[in-house]
Amino acid sequence: SDNHFRNAKHLVRKLTLLGYRRIGLCLGTQLATLHADGGWRGGYVVEMERWGECPPPYYREKEPYDHQDIQRWIRREKLDALIVDSDQFAQDFLWRSGLKAPDDLGVACLNVTFDDFSGINPEHPRVWAMAVDFLVHLIHTNQSGIPEFPHCLLLEGTWKPGKTVRRINFEK
Repeated sequence: SDNHFRNAKHLVRKLTLLGYRRIGLCLGTQLATLHADGGWRGGYVVEMERWGECPPPYYREKEPYDHQDIQRWIRREKLDALIVDSDQFAQDFLWRSGLKAPDDLGVACLNVTFDDFSGINPEHPRVWAMAVDFLVHLIHTNQSGIPEFPHCLLLEGTWKPGKTVRRINFEK
């Protein structure tokens, strides 16, 4: 699988290097609690606490989500950047809210598929290739069944600069 925890940490680190300080995390509730065993939230919290402040994550409770409530949360927390689970959500949110990225708010995605969006490319084809390589290894070493010592293979994603974040003033 892709390493959700490390990918979230990597994304926060990239944003802080660009000058963002008030970075929020906005996830769908199902993704926040089920997907990746909480890795996105965990990586975000660990890395943000390293920088001193960690705004509370925002969880979209239902579809359709309330973009005005998200905007109120952004204003209340004085965010200068927003991390979201997908660029599909980011595109829809920016369109509905009228916000412009990166001028009004830096926006970065934990799972980038659109060319213009900034964030982490989880490198799914490499993850799949790694899984096939591991399966071939199991076959060649005549291993089958449930392993005595379960383990997992995690691949870190790569940073994709995109156009939805920019370098900002470090004095902010």
